[in-house]
Amino acid sequence: MTVQEGLDLGELGMADAIAAATTGYTDHTKIITAAIVQAAATRRFFCADDVRDLLPDATREWLGLSHLGPDGRTKSNGNVLGALINAAARAQLITRAGTTTPRRKTRHGNRNTLWRKA
Repeated sequence: MTVQEGLDLGELGMADAIAAATTGYTDHTKIITAAIVQAAATRRFFCADDVRDLLPDATREWLGLSHLGPDGRTKSNGNVLGALINAAARAQLITRAGTTTPRRKTRHGNRNTLWRKA
């Protein structure tokens, strides 16, 4: 599956979920959605770190930034990845398959959900 096919599938199946799950719709959310679709299509199991690994550098950097929300409070773009994964689960594109330990040191070894295609 190509990234473009993933974008097409993501836009068709998750446009409303993406809009509801994110504050401010950007091209980065499309790229992240495509990576989720790609991970589900090409891997038996995957976690957020696997999706992150599929992202271009600019989108990974964007996830590390913060912005002001409509309420004037600072919001982390890092929450968007989890929100989009959860939106994919609510749309029944993926389902929980267990847990794993994250590879990134910034996660401090806490729990990370494993997902699989629904």
